[in-house]
Amino acid sequence: MITNVKSYPQKNNGLCCEIKSMQSPHKSKLSQIKYNTKQHEKLLAYHKLQIAYFNTCLSKENLKLINLQIETLNKQLLIEKVKMTLAKPESTLINIASLETTLSAAQNQYTAAIEQAMLFERDVVSLLKTKLENICYEIPALIQDELRYSLDELTSKLLENNITTSEYKAKIAGLNELLDNLRISVGANDTTYKSRLAELNYVIAQSEEYKNSVSKYAASKYSEFYSTESKYALAVADCSGIENKLILLTVFYENGSISELELLTEQFKLYQSQAEAYAVFVAKSNLLMEIELMSQGIVIN
Repeated sequence: MITNVKSYPQKNNGLCCEIKSMQSPHKSKLSQIKYNTKQHEKLLAYHKLQIAYFNTCLSKENLKLINLQIETLNKQLLIEKVKMTLAKPESTLINIASLETTLSAAQNQYTAAIEQAMLFERDVVSLLKTKLENICYEIPALIQDELRYSLDELTSKLLENNITTSEYKAKIAGLNELLDNLRISVGANDTTYKSRLAELNYVIAQSEEYKNSVSKYAASKYSEFYSTESKYALAVADCSGIENKLILLTVFYENGSISELELLTEQFKLYQSQAEAYAVFVAKSNLLMEIELMSQGIVIN
């Protein structure tokens, strides 16, 4: 029988505390972070689809605009060539050369625009996992959704639901628990304790820096939305007027009040204004989506 067994203090108490802290406490927080990450991935995929869809819509509008520009330039060229027999050839030749240069640039732009539109369409088809002919592209003229949060509410939701801030919180909580255990087991003067305390202070500083940058991001997007909102009201009014003007132009042309060149020139101006309005509609839709994502804790890089 063995007697007089002495109990010696363990030299690795600090290490044991660290292992226990790693094993126990924040499993529920980590699992929640993993769940949130999956949810965020789904929302980001939808955002990516919306961006690709609207990019395709805008690219198709751009193609229509460039095509009309080419048609107008061809008509102008035809008129200038007819003038060759009626006016001074020197001035007419200069006009023809200038128009041909502009036309060539427009044709090159049209080719590039077709390729860009096809790339955007491929993105949409890929994300939807469907056939090209099944997709209808249309920019909403009226956007019913409005901003649902004040800036303070949005910032609060963003910080609360953000995965990075959650990871910082979990890490800070873990380090605080570890420090409590180390204080009991090895004391506050131990090198392990001091090392972990320095790590905690560093993580807290990083966390605060990240929260500040995210808050500035929210304020920036919030301001951008209201700037776009004021442009949106004007764009809606412009679009309504443009449709009426296009109808009137057709009537004037059919009645012989304006020439074909005047018709094409005015149509180009109106479609250009319409394309600018559509870009504002898209900007508002995308910003509403980004703000909704922010309320879920997502920052779009």
